[in-house]
Amino acid sequence: MVLVLLSTAGVNMKRCLVVIAMLLGATAAFAQPAGTSKAGESRSDVRLELYRFNNFFQATVPSAEQDINATGLEYRYAKRLRAEDEIFAHVSARKFNQSGISTSYGARLGWSHPGTVHQFRIYVDQRMNAPSFDVGNTYGQADTTTIAGEYSYRLRKQWQIGVEGDYDRQTFANENRNNTGTELGVSMRYRGFGYKFTPGVGVYTGDRRINLATESYDEKGWFVQAEVIPKPWLYLSARYTARARDYTTNVATSSNFGRNEEHPQLALIASMKSSPRLTWLIYYSKEDVTSSRPGNNFKDSLLLIGPQYRF
Repeated sequence: MVLVLLSTAGVNMKRCLVVIAMLLGATAAFAQPAGTSKAGESRSDVRLELYRFNNFFQATVPSAEQDINATGLEYRYAKRLRAEDEIFAHVSARKFNQSGISTSYGARLGWSHPGTVHQFRIYVDQRMNAPSFDVGNTYGQADTTTIAGEYSYRLRKQWQIGVEGDYDRQTFANENRNNTGTELGVSMRYRGFGYKFTPGVGVYTGDRRINLATESYDEKGWFVQAEVIPKPWLYLSARYTARARDYTTNVATSSNFGRNEEHPQLALIASMKSSPRLTWLIYYSKEDVTSSRPGNNFKDSLLLIGPQYRF
């Protein structure tokens, strides 16, 4: 659940920047509504989301793979309090075309300070009936509560360093799957090329503790990313994330004893502003999982396309 730390320096960047950290089958984390507001003023937008999940259930046999679609709708609101502080709120819904998968609902409330030197954002997020694969890479729907925060500091003009962390609790109908997850990461971004090109790197570590203890694991990873704004109306991003998961059970008879996995992921984002109020988003991610346990390798991908209208 790596959160990308961002800078809002530069008028064109403020207009174009769109940030998404998609957790496949779990929560979708979006930034505040695009743009900025003057002190005491507010802004809002609504986003229609069209999803295409390839191998949604993460089948390890190609003949068992299922591709499904989903439609989402999200409303986002932000109000500038004073100086650079904002409060923001989201409400969302996601409906799947697959029978047996309930519609997922979400809400978020947070506070941000998009300063030029110091930046931070904290929020509480609640998802109901959200598809989750965090327990053994197997499907389930969970009610998930997340508390997260991120902070970055502009070091001189060229460098931006950041820290981020989150805690979440997932509750399932099957209590054996109930779990908590924690994560802490650090990142660095280079801004010496100007707002049109920004490379960045980061590392993180975390764990997930599950009621069925043999499913618990530690996780660590790193990422490299490049953001490009070739035109004031176009934002592009490419990010490669490497994740390593090690199961922590000491029960020698468990199938997870000594189990480890690699979860590399490539994510691409394009945000195109076609009018002062309308922006189009395209997001694509692909994951190729390899496991030390025979017969547990799989591949999946996600395509998201959606217009966003600002009020």
